[in-house]
Amino acid sequence: MVEFVDGSVKAQLGPSDMRIAIQYGMSYPQRWDAPCEPLDWCQEPALSFGEADEIAFGCLRLAREAGRAGGTLPCAMNAANEVANDAFRQGACGFLDIERIVASVMHETCVERVESLQQLRDCDARAREAARRVLAEV
Repeated sequence: MVEFVDGSVKAQLGPSDMRIAIQYGMSYPQRWDAPCEPLDWCQEPALSFGEADEIAFGCLRLAREAGRAGGTLPCAMNAANEVANDAFRQGACGFLDIERIVASVMHETCVERVESLQQLRDCDARAREAARRVLAEV
């Protein structure tokens, strides 16, 4: 769901099946027939919403922090998260290390106003290197 500055909200709803997202990535800008059964919204349980637990989901807290700060911090956060997640999938760190690695990189990032794509490429490279340094200490 995305909330816009005017208060309106748009949501992408559908079956919980990653094949849809992967297929969309392969077929964009076209839409192919769904690789799974559609949902019968009359048979689905009611949607309910609650506050996200940012203590249990610390990376969500970090993502929100980066979004509020803006500038180059979301770029640095994303790069650190990609390095940390890859390391976790390779068995090089534990799941809970992901949050620590991302937080460390965000803390050392000097947030700047975004001026160019090259600036973002440089920020991404610096954040990935910083994440690898933190990872080496795990």
